Amino acid sequence: MAFRQVQDLNNPKIVDLGKAILEKCKGVPLAIKTIGSVLYFKNPETEWSFFKDNELAKVSQQEDDIIPTLKLSYNHLPSYLKHCFAYCSLFPKDHEFDVQMLIYLWMAQGFIKADQNQSPEDIGYGYFLDLLWRSFFQEVKEDYLGNIRWCKMHDLMHDLAMSVAGTSSVLINKGSISSSENLFHVSFDFSLGGTEILKSVSPLLKHHYKLRTLFVLPTHLGHEQELTLTNCMESCLKFKLLRALDLGIFYSMRKLPNSFGELKHLRYLDLSNFEKIQKLPNSITKLQNLQTLNLAWCSELSSLPRDMHKLVSLRHLVLDDCQSLSHMPSRLGELTCLHTLSRFVLPGHDFNQLRPRNTSIGEVGELRNLNSLRGKLSIKNLRPDIDESDTANLQEKQHLQELELHYLVFKEDHFVEKYEKSLELLRPHPNLKALTVRRYLGVGFASWVKSLTNLVSLRLYGCTKCRHLPALHKLPHLRRLTLVGLDCLEYIDDDQNTATSCDIIPFFPSLKELWINTCPKLTSMPLFPSLEELFLKLTSSKPLLETMMMAHKEASSGASPSSSFQSLSKLVEMTIWYIDDLQSLPQEGVAYLSSLQSLQIWGCAKLTSLPEAMGNLSSLQSLDMRDCPSLNSLPEAMGNLSSLQSLKIVECPNLNSLPEGQVH
Repeated sequence: MAFRQVQDLNNPKIVDLGKAILEKCKGVPLAIKTIGSVLYFKNPETEWSFFKDNELAKVSQQEDDIIPTLKLSYNHLPSYLKHCFAYCSLFPKDHEFDVQMLIYLWMAQGFIKADQNQSPEDIGYGYFLDLLWRSFFQEVKEDYLGNIRWCKMHDLMHDLAMSVAGTSSVLINKGSISSSENLFHVSFDFSLGGTEILKSVSPLLKHHYKLRTLFVLPTHLGHEQELTLTNCMESCLKFKLLRALDLGIFYSMRKLPNSFGELKHLRYLDLSNFEKIQKLPNSITKLQNLQTLNLAWCSELSSLPRDMHKLVSLRHLVLDDCQSLSHMPSRLGELTCLHTLSRFVLPGHDFNQLRPRNTSIGEVGELRNLNSLRGKLSIKNLRPDIDESDTANLQEKQHLQELELHYLVFKEDHFVEKYEKSLELLRPHPNLKALTVRRYLGVGFASWVKSLTNLVSLRLYGCTKCRHLPALHKLPHLRRLTLVGLDCLEYIDDDQNTATSCDIIPFFPSLKELWINTCPKLTSMPLFPSLEELFLKLTSSKPLLETMMMAHKEASSGASPSSSFQSLSKLVEMTIWYIDDLQSLPQEGVAYLSSLQSLQIWGCAKLTSLPEAMGNLSSLQSLDMRDCPSLNSLPEAMGNLSSLQSLKIVECPNLNSLPEGQVH
């Protein structure tokens, strides 16, 4: 990690110097990596020796104390990264950081340097990657689109963060509260009980009115403690200089006080998981510096304040799983700084009957100028009969990664054409990576889906009238395809009529996960040889059987199957439920399932047997067969399944015996 040039590895002097520095790291991998990251930016010939003799030599060499050595890497950070790292001391050890929220917190505290050519979110992500590369963070987790979403911090790094934060930041646990006048950031450890937290807030208020951060995170409260919540929250809202506030402990409250509007400096407010509140106080709209408002999982929240447009600095409005939202307030489109708007709800069928007086309603046109939106956008209750879909201007939202379109249901035939026109007008930018469409009732699907060449995931639910889909196999990065409740779907176009050669077999080049559920008429689609996970329910067996035979057909034609045609050789999990026309699995196709670990077959009434090639499934660990009344035998070769750990056979009345080797 420390050597930038290959020739440095061939220089004995530099190698010996590196080994001498390595000895100071006491064999601790974390120390080796962090010191290596420091040396990476130094000239081996002119600066390594100085580092060893002047900086490392001054480090305390007490046995089992590696923190002073780690602190060297901290000392070499630029000042803005030092602030970002020290701020992480507010979270307990082994905490899993939400990377996006951490960046928003850095923004709230002013740790991110302004740049006219880059958004603070992008700059902050660069800070995170820099700290990650230097091993200040570890154990990253990616979402299904490949974005780094979560990470952790090594316990030793957490100790270092606590050390360098000094008295300005305190994670309160079983110990006492610091009385330093320089205390600006306070968080309560998850391990504290509700009583201890509630008792600690008032003393804080007396001595530390300059607090910039207050995290009162969720913990269990008894009934008696809940009675004191209102007074305690009022106390929390008296820290007038707060920039970041997380009030998770108050999640059970049904009503929030109006005093939120007095926190004029607040930039980050986390009210996620407040599952009993139905509305927010309109005073929140006085927070003109507010950048992030996290309302995720507020499952009873039915509306947003009517004056949301006054939050002129708002960049992130997080509404994930706010299932009860009935509409959006008007003028939301004036918040052109918005980068996150995870849910946009249009009025439903019964909204006019339930609509309160003087309710301002935001229509889909509010999205027109919100072209900085990124991440996920879910639009609920789209109406095919209102010709305004194009006003959403989705094609200009180049930073959106995920788009969900949820339609209202109108079953009359004359709506079919309106559905089709509406979806065509909702064409997204080609950068989109994930698309979900629910309850679309057109016969054909939007032609623009073929142009989404960056698409990784496509999910269609309840599109009951759709008869055909475009040539999805031309999407080079498509990894996930989910089709559920497409009752009339007959085929996915394979473009065979336009192929240059009839010998070309169309197939999905990158598809890893395929779920087909309740698509009984689907008999024709491109093949899927590279799958790792397959779920089929209430559909035809024809596409599966054709894919399984793909490699065998190639071999029979005189050519040995290439790695891309080793059909289903990467398949790990296969689930087959209630496939009425499945009578057997092909011997030749099963032979290629070399990676299969789990096979589940339920409710296949015509299935009579399994092929002898089942005995070659050396990776198979679990076989579960249920409700297959015609199954009368299992191949004797199954006795050779050395990896099999679980065998379940239920409601298969004609199966009278098991192969030798599987009888225990």
